[in-house]
Amino acid sequence: AVNTLYQSISGASYTVLPKSGSGGGLAAAIHMAFGATLINGPQYIIRLFSLHKRFRDYDLIIVAEGQIDYQTADGKSVIVVAQEFKKYHIPVIAFTGRLGKGYQKVYHLGITKILTTDKRDKKSWSRKSEIIRAARLLGNDLNRQRRKIC
Repeated sequence: AVNTLYQSISGASYTVLPKSGSGGGLAAAIHMAFGATLINGPQYIIRLFSLHKRFRDYDLIIVAEGQIDYQTADGKSVIVVAQEFKKYHIPVIAFTGRLGKGYQKVYHLGITKILTTDKRDKKSWSRKSEIIRAARLLGNDLNRQRRKIC
């Protein structure tokens, strides 16, 4: 419905409007209704929190995406983050629930390793205990860090 309205007003489809895809077209609707400027959200967050300036503080970056596939390579958050930290040779591990068609593209864009719970990926599934162990270790480490800060 939003696309039909946008087409009737502008003569164009918002599906070709850059940065309008996430949130079910919410960005396109706000752009159309209020003239909002569309920005790259992940890049904005990286800059807002100065993550790119503190790269020396990181040994590893962990990202997550519900499904990693060919669309992920088109600039989803995990790729923007991976590309940012690839510049500094910091490994980026992606957790995902499912691997879709063309997921291999993300390896060229900064993702170092993909860990999935998708049972169809026998190699990752056989490492399920490793994933659980890594998550527990990460959780323990985060708790230790939180205690140091608080």
